[in-house]
Amino acid sequence: MRDICRIDLATTPPFRIGALCVEPALRQVSTAETDSETLEPRVMLVLVALARTRGTIVSRDQLIEQCWDSRVVGDDSINRVISRLRKLATAHGEALFSIETISKVGYRLVGSNPDDPAESEASVGAVTAASKLPATVTRSLRARPFVIAATAALAIIAVLTGISLWPASAANDGVVELAITTSAGPGTAPGVAQALRDEMGSVYGSERLRIVDGSQQVARLSARIGNMGGEQIVFGELRPPGDGPAIWKPRIPLRDAGAIKGAALQLMGGAVCVLQPELTRAPVNRSPVAVSAWASYCDENSTDNPNNIRQIETLRMAVKAEPRFFDAQSTLALMLGVEAQGQPGPLADAMRAEGLRASNAAALIDPRQSRIHQARANLTAETDFTGFAAEVRLALSARSSGWENSQLQGHFLFSVGKLNEALAAHRQALAVVPGNPIDTLECARLLAATGRYAEARQVFEQQAQAENDRSLIDWQWLIAAIAAHDWDNAGRLVGKVALVDQGKEAMAKLVTGMAASNANMVQDAGQRFEELAANPATLSGASVYGLAYSGRPAAAVNAAGRLFEAKGRITLRLLYTPAFAPARQTPEFAAFVTRIGLADYWRKSGNLPDFCLSPGAPALCATLRRRG
Repeated sequence: MRDICRIDLATTPPFRIGALCVEPALRQVSTAETDSETLEPRVMLVLVALARTRGTIVSRDQLIEQCWDSRVVGDDSINRVISRLRKLATAHGEALFSIETISKVGYRLVGSNPDDPAESEASVGAVTAASKLPATVTRSLRARPFVIAATAALAIIAVLTGISLWPASAANDGVVELAITTSAGPGTAPGVAQALRDEMGSVYGSERLRIVDGSQQVARLSARIGNMGGEQIVFGELRPPGDGPAIWKPRIPLRDAGAIKGAALQLMGGAVCVLQPELTRAPVNRSPVAVSAWASYCDENSTDNPNNIRQIETLRMAVKAEPRFFDAQSTLALMLGVEAQGQPGPLADAMRAEGLRASNAAALIDPRQSRIHQARANLTAETDFTGFAAEVRLALSARSSGWENSQLQGHFLFSVGKLNEALAAHRQALAVVPGNPIDTLECARLLAATGRYAEARQVFEQQAQAENDRSLIDWQWLIAAIAAHDWDNAGRLVGKVALVDQGKEAMAKLVTGMAASNANMVQDAGQRFEELAANPATLSGASVYGLAYSGRPAAAVNAAGRLFEAKGRITLRLLYTPAFAPARQTPEFAAFVTRIGLADYWRKSGNLPDFCLSPGAPALCATLRRRG
């Protein structure tokens, strides 16, 4: 449950409710089309309180505690603020949200997928530029489709007009042109604007997106660095060709010099999201409902903790409004593949069936696109490794094959134990999109898994400096550091990783015991990991690693099997880490990979995992070589 505390508007970061930009510190709201409106302090407090629960109910007592300092407040005061917010919902165009009254309980804000101002470190419109391939990215990476994220303010002009934003010439050579400019306001450090411009020009590579000099005949992305509430902020604007108003206004905090690269990724990622349909095929006129739904999908996808179900619902709206919207159909198929992972059998089957219908609809629109096969790879059953491999091959051979397919190939190869080939695939993706955090982190994991910890550590260090959210980096680095006996970094990282309290305590004891060669401490930690692994609510990759490192290989295999049943084949990567080497020698491991069909795939394809090619290979490998 969320802690109940008084809201401090001065320190609450900007956030978004659909197309509505909310700036608590300034007490202002606006959209891409409307001027800023200043709200009364109490009205803004209640708006923040409702928005940060992301659609759950806020009781009357909670509102009083958070927004009125627990003072005695009459119903009239609360009703007046709620009435003011309901007027606000329609004052900036179409209804942006609604506030429901739950009789004798409280209120909740619904609609337009509000951001969480209490948890999100991203500013208004902040987006993630890394591509997202759902079936192959861990859930801790918030497995999202590779479509680059943006916000609901994107394409606002298209929503109103129902026409393509981009000039007809873009369809002639398949290239969309984008001009980017940066500037700095008073009080900013010298050279920051130019550094941001340099990063923006280099963070995204595409043969269909061309960075050009400024002109009214091309889309224009500008970024001005200024100050707001004592914090340095990048104020961005994306404008369509011509004299039209801005269609996207991101505001991205620059907390330190290392944040420049992240801001550049966010700015370029946002631009690419709105361009995505134009980059894949000739511009077409799309219905306002379809474009609006697509923008809502992008909005949810860009949050720190996107809700897959909400994304799926917005994509369903888009394809219902316009069945021949290729990007929406193919992305719906991708998202359904994500959500099907780890679901109970009947529900997973229903999601996969709907996803296949969406991928078939996309194929009728443009059968040559590799995204169809990316989606179908996602939609294969968790144990269908042969089907997954076939769709990866088709994606790689498709007309539109690009770096995202190399990423997909890398994820598949990692899941079946071909670590060196997976590393090569991710490096190929990085050659096209340098700095992509997903491929970069995968390279670090693969380097560590193949015994090249010194190289992996350099990558982890660089990523830790470049990324604002270091939780996943710290976790993967910790596992690699333990395997390499890098106790200085392991001891430092174990205090930072985001684990449930019991798991963190057990992991800290494990690291301390292993570093000191204290067998009793290691065994105590292992016992705690057994307890955590036995409970579905606390079973995690940390439990599996903890069991493996504490000398419980059979228990580690059994826990890995339960984790696979709960979360799907993405969990198979931990089978190939150094920590799991003793577990691979057990009969339980042979039984597990046989039960899930992985041994059958290895045997029939002849594509044996790397551990079968190393000294001391498990006895299982001898049976895998008997093809037939």
